[in-house]
Amino acid sequence: MRLMKTKFLNRNGYPSELKAAQEVFNTEDEYEIIGGSVHSSSSYYAFRGIPGTWNTVMFDVRWEDVADLLEHDYH
Repeated sequence: MRLMKTKFLNRNGYPSELKAAQEVFNTEDEYEIIGGSVHSSSSYYAFRGIPGTWNTVMFDVRWEDVADLLEHDYH
């Protein structure tokens, strides 16, 4: 598996998602994507050392660019 890192944008996502992310992430550090999922209308990243999954629109790497790291359940 390749190493892929991303930065938190501190914008986008639903208000509740953004608020939760602001408590965990900062805009200075890079976070390692270790997995996630893609659905028909949403996508989420999982990060090394951080519980849960997080809406991909809040980060500077598009899910399409790391699609090989993510599970896909749409048709």
